[in-house]
Formats: sequence, C-alpha cells, structure tokens
Amino acid sequence: MHAAFLRQHPVCCACGQRGRVVPAVVADHVTPLKDGGARFDTGNLQALCISCHNLETERETAGRR
Repeated sequence: MHAAFLRQHPVCCACGQRGRVVPAVVADHVTPLKDGGARFDTGNLQALCISCHNLETERETAGRR
C-alpha cells in the first residue's frame, strides 16, 4: 500500500510547500499509529523525503516526553 501511495504522490509534500521538488521515499502517517491513526487509511498518509520524515519523527518524539 505504501509503495502504491508513493507512486501516486512522488514528491515530498513538506518540501513542496516550500517551493522545492524533492522525491518522496516515505509514506508517513499524519496521525501516528501510537496516537490512534488509521494504518490503512490513505487519508492518513503524507509523502515525505527522508529529511522531512526525520524532522517529523523528532517533533513527535519530543512531544511525547
């Protein structure tokens, strides 16, 4: 499912908001599964590059502390 999502959304959405075109390689859950996000709902996915995914994960982890 994640591979199909990335084929449909090949550009990082976070970079795209900043006017940059960077290939997306991670289908990230908008609402993390730990917080009740839906695992198989494509509406809960966003296409991210590695850098943006790592930043997002850092933010989520910091919010749990």
